[in-house]
Amino acid sequence: MFLASWIFGVALLCVFALPNTGRRRVVLRRGLSTLTVFAVIFLADEVAVPKLRQAKAFAQKTAALRANRTIHTAEVELNSSGNH
Repeated sequence: MFLASWIFGVALLCVFALPNTGRRRVVLRRGLSTLTVFAVIFLADEVAVPKLRQAKAFAQKTAALRANRTIHTAEVELNSSGNH
């Protein structure tokens, strides 16, 4: 979040520091399209990262449950075989 705000601020300073000429309009147009791309990437990142974290946590919980089930099955088989 901080990086996106910083990039946005620097871009605005660079654009508005130019003299008011035709070049400024071109740079402003390019700058706004670049900022739009950054905004889209930033929003996609804001949506995707929490979902990836949730998916990773779910996968870890599922793996832990499978490991517990495997251990329990092995204990039951050991106890029922009478070789303990």
